[in-house]
Amino acid sequence: MHIHGVVSLLNKVDRGSLNAFEQQENRLYLSIAKNDLDDVLSSIEGGQMVEAAAELSRLGRSMQSQLGALYFLLWTRKLQAKIYGEGHMEIARTLNQIGIVYFTMGTVVDLGRAEFSFQESLRIKRRLVGDTDHSEIATSINNIALVFRERKDYDRALTLFRKSLRMKRSTVGDNSPKVALTIVNIANIYELKGNLNKALVLYRKALPVQKMALEQ
Repeated sequence: MHIHGVVSLLNKVDRGSLNAFEQQENRLYLSIAKNDLDDVLSSIEGGQMVEAAAELSRLGRSMQSQLGALYFLLWTRKLQAKIYGEGHMEIARTLNQIGIVYFTMGTVVDLGRAEFSFQESLRIKRRLVGDTDHSEIATSINNIALVFRERKDYDRALTLFRKSLRMKRSTVGDNSPKVALTIVNIANIYELKGNLNKALVLYRKALPVQKMALEQ
């Protein structure tokens, strides 16, 4: 099938109410579409893979269904490996998105898969840019911290959130919404640990930056 046929098929699946993917009728619909996609995507080559990977990534990031998003992001990962090899920033970003989907699923097993995806994303990023103050590195560290928070390992989460915050301040400045969000994450850890006074101070510190972002 030509690449336009791939995109057409993806668009058809996108219109298939995949936000209700867990319902039986959509499960059957997606199963048929997945079989078609597996056959098509396994056979495309060359420049077609670049466009197909971009369309799969777009669909995976926009889909409300976690299982549907995971399917398309895992296929994006496969195609990107063929296009770029294993050590490319686009693969690291896709692994981060895969980790977010697993994290949202929230089971113990899924949290383990999320951490693995985030750690693999971080490994690739560090190989590309070094263990420097870089926004991509900060994002991965922040996401790994979220996993530890969900596991109630608050001390490890706090250490990682602080490291992410330092990197973000170094790369985007104190008035960035990304910095404010990480401050909120740190405040949340203090709240969970029962240090409400410290949490309140940090929540108040983040609030002006968050308000400024909403007004822009």
